[in-house]
Amino acid sequence: MFNWNWRKLVLIFGFFIAVIFIAWLLYFFFFKPPIVPPPVEPPVEIPPRPFPEIEPGVERPPIEIKLPVLPIEVEEIEEVEEVSEIALGGLTKITPLTSEFIQTPTLGPDGQRLLYYNREEGKFYQLLPDGTRSLLSEKNFPEVTKITWAPDRKKAILEFPDDSKILYDFSQERQTVLPKSWYDFSFASHSREMTFLTESDDPNNRWLAVAKPDGSGAKIIEPLGENFDKVQTNWSPNYQIIALSRTGKALGGFRQEVLMIGQHGENFRSIIVEGRGFKAKWFPKGDRLLYHVWHPDNNYNPTLWVVDAQGENIGLNRENLGLNTWIDKCVFSKTNDYLYCAAPKDLPEGAGLYPQLASEIPDEFYKIDLETGNQSLLAKPDGDFTIKDLVLSDDESYLYFTDQSKVGVYKIQLK
Repeated sequence: MFNWNWRKLVLIFGFFIAVIFIAWLLYFFFFKPPIVPPPVEPPVEIPPRPFPEIEPGVERPPIEIKLPVLPIEVEEIEEVEEVSEIALGGLTKITPLTSEFIQTPTLGPDGQRLLYYNREEGKFYQLLPDGTRSLLSEKNFPEVTKITWAPDRKKAILEFPDDSKILYDFSQERQTVLPKSWYDFSFASHSREMTFLTESDDPNNRWLAVAKPDGSGAKIIEPLGENFDKVQTNWSPNYQIIALSRTGKALGGFRQEVLMIGQHGENFRSIIVEGRGFKAKWFPKGDRLLYHVWHPDNNYNPTLWVVDAQGENIGLNRENLGLNTWIDKCVFSKTNDYLYCAAPKDLPEGAGLYPQLASEIPDEFYKIDLETGNQSLLAKPDGDFTIKDLVLSDDESYLYFTDQSKVGVYKIQLK
């Protein structure tokens, strides 16, 4: 058996490896032939292409070079509309005047001040165009639910949750309790009389009546019976008509005959309206009516109409103003020449039947020339507002309004 010496074997193997490595180094540095690059041929000259000979006086045709057309993407920059301080038909600044819970604002006797009820404090205030406010009365009236102002703005009928009602005279700081069964009050333009309806479980005790604002001198005008919900107290500025009644002849479809009711059993002419949901407001001069109705041809949405409503002209010159809104969102100029309205930007179908469908739809302001019927966009508010109460200063410098969901009173400048 062989006896290997492993140490000697390793030394011999290492010697051979060293010899081979030294031999490779000698070859690489001393005996390896150099690398010669391949020869480079000279470039071939291409003679210029001769142009065809052109006779003298003849222009050489242009050389047309066609380059590929690459599409260029242009980023659209949205133009930001500037906010105007004055209503000129575009985006218009809205100025908040108070941050209170406001109810039933109205214009004061001077044509500039705003009178309103503060629901949190239960007190009445007066507000100047610059936002300065002061108490109209020191007296406290908690939880007033409805306010009917007299045209002279010196007194108002206040209604409460328990159906109790009082007349309060701010000029004399005096109040008078009215019967709970009286409702739907409307003052004569001189503020010395009012008309109202009486409520009763017995149809035979339901009446249209008139009285003095303190409740004295009450006089029954017409029985209501089962038609109590078809009569609207609405005293005309010329004192002739005290209510409007949807109890005329049945005309079929969506047409209605509306009767005019006076104090002395007068036989006034009636007006025919094309639609349902009739509600009206008198022109300041008392010669015409502004009203809204809804109709299926207009997606059951409210539309403004005007019609003559005085003397032999009652029912004549009926005209659709073409604006979809309610009369509660409109106010007349003192001169009787213009109508200012807030109208929803886009009404859903059926808003005439269910006004709550428009309770969150922003409004825009319009101005209507009552002589020509032409309407124009007055202002787009700087912000979303759903108008509730709209009041115009006598000089038509400001529109004041409240919002359906926001607190406070807001102002828009007209000139």
